[in-house]
Amino acid sequence: MIIGLDQAETPLAEITLSLKDYVAKGIFYPIIGDVKDHDKLFRIFQEALTNVARHARASRVRTHLHQRNGALELEVQDDGRGITPEQLAAPRSFGLISMRERAHSWGGRIDILGRPSEGTSVRVTVPTRLAE
Repeated sequence: MIIGLDQAETPLAEITLSLKDYVAKGIFYPIIGDVKDHDKLFRIFQEALTNVARHARASRVRTHLHQRNGALELEVQDDGRGITPEQLAAPRSFGLISMRERAHSWGGRIDILGRPSEGTSVRVTVPTRLAE
């Protein structure tokens, strides 16, 4: 099963509502299982978009959500200034900390990569209940 949410040049609020609609309709229940995990995924997504809006100075953001290799993968990429290693390691980056904690709380992982003047990529991978 592949669930795609691939947006380009779409307002952040509209993208957020699209994923929220997926969550509200319970599309992930057979995949993720627990409703609390649905909320975790949505909150990670929301925080990634908030970071784009607040910090990235991006003109575009691309999102992709799909199931692959027994995991659900969410990716948010922007074309902004790119997060620095110092920002990634900052002890007061509470948004990044909460994203990591949410992903890890159910056996997932999060990879955040910034490239100066090229943007930032956030990839969250969480295990699913269903085998493909």
